[in-house]
Amino acid sequence: MLEQALRDFSSSPSMDYEETYEAVLRSEFELMRQRFEKQVADLKEELRDISVKSLARERNFEKQVEDLKVQKEAFAARLTSLRL
Repeated sequence: MLEQALRDFSSSPSMDYEETYEAVLRSEFELMRQRFEKQVADLKEELRDISVKSLARERNFEKQVEDLKVQKEAFAARLTSLRL
């Protein structure tokens, strides 16, 4: 039954079962490879996007820390001047 289905699938009636079976396997393997490569490319793109967002968030946190340090120094200076 499978052999007949593969023969019907073949475009050339002169191809034997082994050649047809190999052609089908090759075709399926190629489709699987293409899907896998697309999945890898999509994941790489997603990873790049996450990395860019993470870097931007890290820069924002660093800026916030610097702003808080400036505020702390300003409050410390004001406190010192009030104690004098």
